[in-house]
Amino acid sequence: MSKANPQAGSTDSMTFSNDWSRYWKHGSLTTFIGGEYHTGYSGETADFWQACFERQPERATLVDLATGNGAVPLIAARISQREDKRFRIIGIDYADIRLPTDASIRKQMDAVELIANTPMENTGLEPASVDFISSQFGFEYGNQQQVLDEIDRVLGPSGQLALVLHHPDSAVVAQARREYQQTQLCINEERLDRKVRDLVRVIGDARTPEQRSQLKFNREAEKYREQINRTMARILQRVKGENDTQVHQVAQSFLRVFADLSGQSKQQKLDFIENASSEFLAYAGRMQAMSAATLDQAQVDKLIQKLEQRAFRLEQDQELHSASGELVARAIKAKRAE
Repeated sequence: MSKANPQAGSTDSMTFSNDWSRYWKHGSLTTFIGGEYHTGYSGETADFWQACFERQPERATLVDLATGNGAVPLIAARISQREDKRFRIIGIDYADIRLPTDASIRKQMDAVELIANTPMENTGLEPASVDFISSQFGFEYGNQQQVLDEIDRVLGPSGQLALVLHHPDSAVVAQARREYQQTQLCINEERLDRKVRDLVRVIGDARTPEQRSQLKFNREAEKYREQINRTMARILQRVKGENDTQVHQVAQSFLRVFADLSGQSKQQKLDFIENASSEFLAYAGRMQAMSAATLDQAQVDKLIQKLEQRAFRLEQDQELHSASGELVARAIKAKRAE
């Protein structure tokens, strides 16, 4: 499992990159599946970025670090098209990123250049070639000193830096911690996937209602069914009083082999369980990294001090909320002194 703040070029960094590459290959625009950020940022987060980009001059070069599949560049591209600003927009990420699968979004991002498999500590951009650097939920994951050195190198005179950072008290981080713990509970502690797999090995060849009916009194199968039921009861007792959505998502995914996947072969069912377990553990790794990377107040204050020592002037420091009013992030914006 990957850890937060991996050093550029390290084994942990590669693991971290692979976890995210696995996610971005599905074509999602943001790190949020479902919910109000599924198709892009909204609320105060969107307002913050729109204000940033609207103030940029024509033909400005904008670079988004740890960009994912380009949610922030999408906002910049929309403003560039609407106001004919003709921005040069670049998104850089250490993972294997790609444009979102949604055709209408891809069209809006025609002018966006996504650079994959490139660390933000070493972008390869020309010195003093960038007017504005952004990063949403990405700066925290890098080697802070090296990233700041690279920002210093590529940002031009009077250039600006804007960061949207995970807030330790945000709904986003709370969800990440909860879903990491619940995934760990289901798979690594209670081994639900293995128990479902044990049952599939016994009854997995039963692909018709008649065949399944013949297994009703199979003593070995009944033993594994009871084991799964007891396991689920323990899990639900452990998370009693919490939002247990992730527990149900994990369980329902594995139990699909007895429902809509019941017509598949035993090996197909076993492969599905293995792949689902691997996907959930990769997701848990990303949620763990998010929690670990989140900067507390003292760390943000120290970051601001580092920026001031590098001749940046703080222009903005605020909390951001979703359209529904939940705290989601902290935003800071600074400008290099002329």
